[in-house]
Amino acid sequence: MAEITLSDYLAFLLSEISRARDMADRYTREIALVYAKDDVLRHFSVPRFKLAKMELNIPVLVSGVEISSLMQFHMNQDEFRTFMIGKLVPLVAVVRQVITVRTSLPLTVNGTTPIRTNGIEPLIDAFHDRLASFPDPLHPESVIRENWSAITSQVLALNNIPRELLADKTVVDLIAGPVPTLIEEIKTKMSVPKATIERLMINAQTNVVKDGSNDSSVFTIKAELIEEGVTIKSVKDENTGAESPVVEFE
Repeated sequence: MAEITLSDYLAFLLSEISRARDMADRYTREIALVYAKDDVLRHFSVPRFKLAKMELNIPVLVSGVEISSLMQFHMNQDEFRTFMIGKLVPLVAVVRQVITVRTSLPLTVNGTTPIRTNGIEPLIDAFHDRLASFPDPLHPESVIRENWSAITSQVLALNNIPRELLADKTVVDLIAGPVPTLIEEIKTKMSVPKATIERLMINAQTNVVKDGSNDSSVFTIKAELIEEGVTIKSVKDENTGAESPVVEFE
C-alpha cells in the first residue's frame, strides 16, 4: 500500500494549484507581448485567468496513525530497587533449597548464609530507566522478561549458584515463575497521561479508496481556497537612497 502523510499530500495539492496559476500567468505574459505588437489587439485587454475561489472535495483512505505517548512510571528509583529485591530474595532462597536437595553443594549455598543483593543496583536502575522511557505501557512484556533474566542471573551468581545449574529445568521454571505476576504489577504502575498524533498516514490511490474502503475508513477533505495575490515592490528611502522590498497582498 502506497502510504504518505496527510500533510505531504495536501502540500502537494496546494503546490500543484500554485504551479497551475504560475503556468497560466506565464502564458498570459506571452499573450500580452503578442497583443502589444499588434496595432489592433494592443487596444484590447489581455485575457487573464483568475481563480477567485476553488472548492476541493478530496476522499482519502486512512491507512495508519503514528501516535507518541507521554508515559509515566509511578515508581521512583529507590522504590523500584526495594520492589525488585523483594522479588529476588525469595527466588534465591527457593533456588538454594532446590539445589541443596538435588546436589551435594557445600553449606554456603544451601541457605545458611545471608542472601546477597549488593552489586545488582546498576542493573535494577537500568531496568527502571527503560520502563520510565518505554513508549508503549500496554506491552512492556519483552522489556520485563529481558531485564528480569539479566538481573536474576547476576543475583544468583552473587550467591554462588553455579552457572551451569541455571540450565536445569527446575531452576529455569523457578526463574520464570514470578514473571507473569511481575508483568502485571509493573503494568499497574505505568500510565499514559497524554497521547498525541505524530503523523496521519493515508492512501490517496483512487482505486484503493474506491475498492478497498468503507464509510468508516474513508473521510473527505472539504476545503475552500480563496486566491490571494502577492506583489513585491521596491521602496527607496529618500534620505539614504537604500532600497528595500515590500510585500503587498491583494
